[in-house]
Amino acid sequence: MTRQVETSEMAERLRIVERALAEATAQIGELASAMAEVADLTGLSDAASTQPITISADDITPFAVGFYQREFDTADRPYRWTGKGSFFELRVRINRNFEWSFVMELQRNRHVNISKLRAYVDYMEVPVESNDADGYIRGVIPSRPFGSSAILTFQLPNLFVPKQIDQDSPDNRTLGVVFYDIRAEPAARSLPLSVGHSAGRVVSPLRGRARDIGTGGESNPEPALKPRRSFAASVSRLKISL
Repeated sequence: MTRQVETSEMAERLRIVERALAEATAQIGELASAMAEVADLTGLSDAASTQPITISADDITPFAVGFYQREFDTADRPYRWTGKGSFFELRVRINRNFEWSFVMELQRNRHVNISKLRAYVDYMEVPVESNDADGYIRGVIPSRPFGSSAILTFQLPNLFVPKQIDQDSPDNRTLGVVFYDIRAEPAARSLPLSVGHSAGRVVSPLRGRARDIGTGGESNPEPALKPRRSFAASVSRLKISL
């Protein structure tokens, strides 16, 4: 391992540690505020706190990590490429007094195997299931008493550059997968996988052709349940495979 690679890995680890420390500090403040108002907590009796939420490509804020600008597929549906780094991340405001189920809709492509995608909630790994037929990722956001938000981090198995695959492509970006939306609701409810539009077509960065990236690419499923590990412990193992 070269010194340059070692330095890069250390910088990546330090970046995650800094983010984790910042989040821990925020949680302490959040917990102190919640404890001060504990007598007023309504929990599940608060109807607004149990409503399903949806974050689409239109809802991604400039503070989200790992997303490119919004684009539209041939069905005029908004999406965003991921790949601005080895992971992409969302912050959601939800009542953490109970578990939430989430379903994220991605588009498969031949260059990135979504079955190897790893998921983290508040930087601790959670097991996820991938639907190899249509690109859905399903998981659970654990409860965190008095919490009112969650950080969802997804680690990409690899990245690719269209220009390096096809010299005629004008796209020099480092890409991962296409993100359409993520939906969450209390785990006691059921989230069907058939509500999205996984058959939508996006404009491929290769030669600029319209292409259905919801089909194609081989999958190599892993067991759904995996031991929990910190995001910092595994992010250094990520390698870019062209």
